[in-house]
Amino acid sequence: MTIVLESIHDYILDQPMTDSEHELVHNLRIMLKDLPEETLRSLNTLVEEDRGERWTNIQLLAYLQQALAEINNSPPMTNYDINNYPSAWRACIINGGIIYALIAEGILQNGKKIIFNLKEFCKLVSSLVIEMLQ
Repeated sequence: MTIVLESIHDYILDQPMTDSEHELVHNLRIMLKDLPEETLRSLNTLVEEDRGERWTNIQLLAYLQQALAEINNSPPMTNYDINNYPSAWRACIINGGIIYALIAEGILQNGKKIIFNLKEFCKLVSSLVIEMLQ
């Protein structure tokens, strides 16, 4: 089942990124299989209508930064940033970015279901009230 999503560019504009940030975001996008259709994204069922990508670069960068912040706050505490971290952490940062991206998508999809269910619930309640008043 393919889910067609609204254009994310209607809401967020990409900001300039460093080469290191671009490389990390690109690798995260590859791992999430969030690539244009012509790049064989056969496993990605989240299709962004206009460009064939689900997440903007800024969103993916935020997920990577969150993963790095979590690593920084684990003992021994450190203060690395996305452009300066030990190379051994690269896989952990990308894997953390995957986790945060999928959590955010899960929250979004569940939120849509809740709104839909609330609408259905309101329709049901209003029809029951109308029946009771008749």
